[in-house]
Amino acid sequence: MKANETAATVARLYINQLARDEAFQMRAKLDAGAVKRYEGVYRSGKAMPPVKVAQVDGVFILVDGWHRVAALERLGQTQVEAEVVDTSRDEALWMAAEANLEHGVPLKAKELREVFRAYVRSKRHVLPRGKFKSYRDIGAELGKPASTIYNWMSKDFPRVAAKMAGHENFKGTGGLQEIPHTPSQLAPAMQSLQQLLAAFQSTSDPDDRGAILTEAKRVVNEMEGSGNWRVEDPDF
Repeated sequence: MKANETAATVARLYINQLARDEAFQMRAKLDAGAVKRYEGVYRSGKAMPPVKVAQVDGVFILVDGWHRVAALERLGQTQVEAEVVDTSRDEALWMAAEANLEHGVPLKAKELREVFRAYVRSKRHVLPRGKFKSYRDIGAELGKPASTIYNWMSKDFPRVAAKMAGHENFKGTGGLQEIPHTPSQLAPAMQSLQQLLAAFQSTSDPDDRGAILTEAKRVVNEMEGSGNWRVEDPDF
């Protein structure tokens, strides 16, 4: 359980209390067939699992159970049984994403991309003590190849991709934000710098190490002299 998350409580809520924010619906649209099936289950009197609701700053956000709620509305019902968790918005996004991963109907590529974004925003890619999971491990959790996860990270969270390429440890604070306008060359540039460091460390000849340092300093001086740059504090 996260520090900002409490245990779930089961309550009956009015459906019109629920915020159905599309940001928390990973699927592109509701499955009409599923709504009809659930309608039949409710009509027969059989019980269905409670829907899941995140309470964020006093707002009840539906994170799992969109089809069940739609079925109840078609039957004219005004209330639904819900598991309610008091949590943060980022954690609520992951609750919604995780619920969709656990469902039997496979997610489409676009839908899984939204799950990935929620995964990173809620810091599921970071291990204890600030270490990163590997792209292979993230891919295994999300059911995609490591190469796909790398491409998504580079495009959606380029600064995170750069840190994953350039550092073994991560000690940032605060929530993750997408930075769509960051230059696309950031991640490969950071990888190149790490390759340079690896080459330097693998060389024992003092003259060769000195030559690498001299060239590295020349390149840094040239970059600094080109202007139009700034050093910022890390965003996360």
